[in-house]
Formats: sequence, structure tokens, C-alpha cells
Amino acid sequence: MFRFILFCGALLVVGLVKGQAIEGVVLERFYVSDGNDAKRSDLTEGSITYRVYVDLAEGYSLQAVYGQKGHPLTISTTTQFFNSEVGGSTGADLKRSQMTHNTQLLDSYITVGAATMDRIGVPMSLDQDGSTVVPKKKNGLANSKNEFSFSKQDGLMEGKLPALTNFGSDFSAFETGSKTNSYTTENGAWAVFGGFVGCTEENMVLIAQLTTDGELSFEFNLQIGHPDGSSVRYVAKDPKGEEQLVKELNYPL
Repeated sequence: MFRFILFCGALLVVGLVKGQAIEGVVLERFYVSDGNDAKRSDLTEGSITYRVYVDLAEGYSLQAVYGQKGHPLTISTTTQFFNSEVGGSTGADLKRSQMTHNTQLLDSYITVGAATMDRIGVPMSLDQDGSTVVPKKKNGLANSKNEFSFSKQDGLMEGKLPALTNFGSDFSAFETGSKTNSYTTENGAWAVFGGFVGCTEENMVLIAQLTTDGELSFEFNLQIGHPDGSSVRYVAKDPKGEEQLVKELNYPL
């Protein structure tokens, strides 16, 4: 079953196709800032924090997110990405305890699975252990009346944390305080040796969190580990040789 899914409280499913290693690309609206957030922080009212997940079939693992000649990896917005003044290029840079301060919880980053140094990122609807992070209002985030507050779930769960490896990528677009509108590479990747499997039975793997008040777009290419031990590359367009085409790795389609 292939799905392009938008999570926003309720689950919306757009398109179904059977029999693939990648069952879907999931775009979750993790948080939408309101006027109170804008008054207390450097967030723009109406900015949206998106999380991008790859939904894998049982037994498959995510090995790498990459760009190469002919298959660029691109993430962009029509305005700019929000990068917290305390944060880094990956979600695993911060401890969960730091997420209660200011706007770190909404930092833009790339990853394979991890959302903090001690938690895996999962869609809110799959968060089974409630909220362990409740941002403090006085530090600039999360009006308790906001429908996207973290009072019940925080999208973080315990799990075996992967070690992320950078192959030739410049992640300055997601560094602390950066104010850029795009990231692209035709010769780089972020990867996990041995691959990563999601921490719930749905096997959804977080690959990016992106906060912006503009229009988001992306083009990803993935290397997936198959149950038989092989590795297969799935590309957003123009497959060659044994590469497999997954059009939904483009957003918008």
C-alpha cells in the first residue's frame, strides 16, 4: 500500500497502491504557532512545524537519505526555515530536558529516526507514552489553549537511538540561528550504518523536521535495506538501472 499522508490531528490518506517497500510518505503538521507564541518568541504567527516520515513495510529499514548527480536532494521554502538560537543541524543534538525552554522543540533539522539525544520521533497519533515535554510559557512557546499544544502527546518515544553519519553534506541551512530558505545537494547524504527501523509496528522513520511560515517543498532519494539483506535505491524522478521510482518523494506532487 502506497500512501501520501497528511497528519493534522486526524489522519488523511491520499492514494493507495499495493506491494512496495515504501508504503507511504507522511507529512505531519506537528505544531502551528499562534499569536501568543509570536509575542513571546521569534516565531511568526501561523508558522507550521512539519515532520516528514518514511512509512516502510515490515522488515525494511532506512539506510540513507541522499542526493547525487541526476538525483538532487532538495528542501526549500518560499520564506525561510526557523532555526532555534539553541540547537543544531540534527534533532539528536539536544537533550529532552532542553526542549522545555524557548523554541528548541520546533527547531528545523534533518535526522534518521532520532528527535532528541534520548528519544525517537513518531507521529503524534502513534505516541504511546504521553507527553514528557511541556514547554514553559515564560520561555516563549506553546499556549496551552493552542490545539497543537503538547499536553497529551509530544511525538517522542523511547527506542534504540541510531548513530547518524554525514557523507559530504553541508547542513549549515539548519544550524543554530540560520536564516536560509533552501538546502540542496547532488553529492551528499545522511545515513545510519545497518539501517534504522521505526520504534512502532507502523515502521515510520522520521527524516526531517522543518518549521516555516512559507510554502514547503522537497525532493528526497532513499536507500532502503530489504529483508533479504540487499539495498535498493528509491528516487523521486528519472530512475536508471535498478533504481525504483517513488513519485511521492516529491512534495508537492
